[in-house]
Amino acid sequence: MSFKLTTSSFLGIVLIVVAGYLTLQVHLLSKSRQNIQFSLAEINSIRYGMLNDRVWNTAIGGLLSEKLADLDFDNANRALIESSVEGLLNYLVRDMDRLINPAGTNQENWLQQAITTIAFDLAFDTAMLKKQVPIITDEIIRRLEEEETQLQLKSFLQDRLTGIIQVPKTKSEEPQLALIRELGCEDVASCSSNLSNKSDQLQSQIQRQTSLIALCSGLLLLFCFSFKDPRQLYPLLGMSIILLAGGLTVPMIDIDARIEELSFNLMGQEMVFRDQVLFFQSKSILEVVDLLITNGGGQTMLVGALILTFSVLFPFSKIIATTIALSRSDQKPPNGLINLLIFKSGKWSMADVMVVAIFMAFIGFQGILNSQLDQLQNISPSMNIITTHKYTSLQAGFYLFTGFCLLSLIISAFYQELTKEK
Repeated sequence: MSFKLTTSSFLGIVLIVVAGYLTLQVHLLSKSRQNIQFSLAEINSIRYGMLNDRVWNTAIGGLLSEKLADLDFDNANRALIESSVEGLLNYLVRDMDRLINPAGTNQENWLQQAITTIAFDLAFDTAMLKKQVPIITDEIIRRLEEEETQLQLKSFLQDRLTGIIQVPKTKSEEPQLALIRELGCEDVASCSSNLSNKSDQLQSQIQRQTSLIALCSGLLLLFCFSFKDPRQLYPLLGMSIILLAGGLTVPMIDIDARIEELSFNLMGQEMVFRDQVLFFQSKSILEVVDLLITNGGGQTMLVGALILTFSVLFPFSKIIATTIALSRSDQKPPNGLINLLIFKSGKWSMADVMVVAIFMAFIGFQGILNSQLDQLQNISPSMNIITTHKYTSLQAGFYLFTGFCLLSLIISAFYQELTKEK
């Protein structure tokens, strides 16, 4: 029996050490991936794309420049241009007549009014000007058809358009620009590609190591169930501490809602916006508690304190109480506070409730995203909107915390059964 006990203890220590190392790696990798995901969401934020006036100025200005380059005064549009020029000249003649002609003005001195009218008629012959409008129009059209005039006009319009669309980058874009410089990228597209590849690689490593942690926990359970000595629960308690620590510090869920692609036709050209992040958040339990307590008001601080008490302090108290009970030499069933913490604290602990709540919140959030993003897709038949929430996912922290809850229940049931036999 002692040989088996020694062997199982050694194997338990090995599995605990391996699981502890893997959990540390998962924590470090998850933090690195979390930072990458925040950077990725920041540089692709919708406020730098669809909601940025400078982006629209540049896009529309580019379209207008293309249209201006294609501008041509040919026979197809001669009649329209001629009609517009002639109408404008007639309007100018009428307006000049209205402004300068003293007829209709209220002048008290009739002699002064008569002299003013004669002077106006001698200086401005409105009827003659109206007869000259078609001749002037033909001359303007003839000049516009000259290649040199068209080049000068296009150059003038292009310079004016360039001055309008060259809007300087605003302070609201400084975080994005600073992040791009910090990452050493040339533009948003190259940054997004590099960050996405790094995030995918880290996620694969995290998933593999989380699976190995689950394997270590399963093997440890098999070893401990092979013996009827309550002291064999020590390795399980060590594993539960590791799972709890990982579950509290590793992000539990990534919430990511974005417009993957928005395309529509503007002035004959297709406008496309891709990967417009609407919302992103990734937090562990301890990060949520810290956020509620340090940055919230009285109500949020109370919620943070409750989460800390029932989902952090109670589970650790239960592990400590079980350890104390196992260290007793008489191995009698515990009573008092120890009994309360081992067998009754589960009723007050929110650990298992939190796991269910997070999972249900994940499912519910998926439904909300489906509903809201589907509404975006139906805004207009002329707009093609592809929305996605595929980046929203449960992370390693959720599975580690779930593993702790299950292992804690097994430890309590196993210990209660062993103490009854005593």
